[in-house]
Amino acid sequence: MRRTRRLTLAGWISLLITSLPADGEPARQARATRCVINAVAQTCQVVQTTDSLELSLDDGRAIAARRLGRWRRSGNGATATSSCNVKITLPNDTAYGLLVRSAEEGTTLTWPQLRIELPELRP
Repeated sequence: MRRTRRLTLAGWISLLITSLPADGEPARQARATRCVINAVAQTCQVVQTTDSLELSLDDGRAIAARRLGRWRRSGNGATATSSCNVKITLPNDTAYGLLVRSAEEGTTLTWPQLRIELPELRP
């Protein structure tokens, strides 16, 4: 005689979790966009995730910004803005700054020495 085993709620949850596709982090695909660096426009390659922003500039420099702490949100709808503190890794230095994502104005990365605007990169 064959024995059947009852599946508990915890068993069902475990089964559902293990059968879901393993997405983990979203696909990291670079895209070309317009960057305005201290009022000078140029093209750069951008890779954006929920916790980081990586820029490759035309002159070969790479800038990476990683989120520190929580996102702060203000406004709603078309005027929604999200901002967070970031650790910025430069080719030969590290800085701390602010990353702002706006539905109207795009994305801005600022720190005391530089301001990078990405008007086409919206949340």
